[in-house]
Formats: sequence, C-alpha cells, structure tokens
Amino acid sequence: MGKIPRQGDYLTSADVKDGDIVEIVKGPELRTAEETGFDRDVFGVTVLLPNKTSKMWTLNKTTYNACWDVFGDESQSWVGKRVRIAMETRKVRGERKTIIYGEPVVEEHAKQVSLENLSPEQKQQLRQELSQAATETT
Repeated sequence: MGKIPRQGDYLTSADVKDGDIVEIVKGPELRTAEETGFDRDVFGVTVLLPNKTSKMWTLNKTTYNACWDVFGDESQSWVGKRVRIAMETRKVRGERKTIIYGEPVVEEHAKQVSLENLSPEQKQQLRQELSQAATETT
C-alpha cells in the first residue's frame, strides 16, 4: 500500500528545480476545481520527488498531453514512468508565476541483434559503432 498525499499537498515550484526528474507513483486522476482552486477540473498525478517525498502534481494541458502521447491512455501505464521538470516564469492573470512543465523521459531499450543473421558488412559496421560508442563514453 503506497502513501497518498494529504489534500492540499500539491507540487509547487519550491519543491523542484529545472531539470529534476520525478517518478509517477499514482496515475492520473481527475481533480475538481473545488479541490484545486483552479477555474476548471484538471488531472493530477502523484509523483515521487528527488528527496523521496511524494506530492500531487496537477498537470497543465501541455504536460498532460505530452505524457498521454508517450505513456498512453491507461492510467496504470503511467505508474513508474519518469518526467523531467521544466520550469518557466510568465505572467498569469497579471501576476508573475513559475509554471512547472513536464517532459516524459523516454527510456531507450537496447536492441537485441542476432549475429548469425548479419552479413559480414553489417558485422563490420556493428563493430565500428560499438567501438565509437566505447570511445565516446570514456
């Protein structure tokens, strides 16, 4: 059983910094305007912060749609996924505010290659790519 945030325990710009990566621990759920104080209902996710505390993050449309595009339309598929924080200060209703955006972190999966099915030219190219990658990481 996971911890859930106390109502009103929402993510703010004081909790994160630009470039932080947070992990979604509870998929999107609709938060009413009455709960959040916004002028409309919004979706929120519970995220684990770098300091290992969790907060409810009410997602703006840009962040929600970016996550939906990458993580899909099943709320459970969002759990365990990571999002990179991007912050921007702008004027909102005449007041300067820091907006928290999120960019889904896309995990690259290693491609399995059967060496038996490669031509000699493909094997040579693979050797060169591996050699170059090894050089770049050192």
